[in-house]
Amino acid sequence: MASTEVPSRSAAQETAHTSPVTGVRIAQLELSIPLRWGDMDMMGHVSNTYYFRYMDEARVAWFERIGSRIDPTIDTFVVVHAACDFLIPLVYPGTVRIRMYRSEFGRSSLATHYDMAMAGDARVWARGVAKLVWMSAANGRSRPIPEEVKTRICAVDRADFGSTP
Repeated sequence: MASTEVPSRSAAQETAHTSPVTGVRIAQLELSIPLRWGDMDMMGHVSNTYYFRYMDEARVAWFERIGSRIDPTIDTFVVVHAACDFLIPLVYPGTVRIRMYRSEFGRSSLATHYDMAMAGDARVWARGVAKLVWMSAANGRSRPIPEEVKTRICAVDRADFGSTP
């Protein structure tokens, strides 16, 4: 198994985020997920595919928080782009803390951002982004995000997550 010692990163490396979606990040949700032994790959760290699952779990919890249902028969957000920058490898045992943010609203789109870290460590270990588009269930095309949905999203806006991880 690989060493659990974590290499240090410079401030420039910590902020070097190559996301195609930029702008304001408004705090939405913080979620903790215990890592499982089976999340790791043969290199001794969490497999890259699980980072996307962690972001998905945060997004589903956020959907529930804003009062949305995941139902293919109703208009809803769909993911049209997802990316992740792996800064420091997550390793078992531990708990990953995911902080989810949103961008400003577009006509039919919204970007969600994710900072992932090991619980108890203030450093960002991975950064992800998922661009969401409001889609019509009837024809599969994008349409403007309803004002009522924007209102529900704004209702969970947070100023910050505080200084403790």
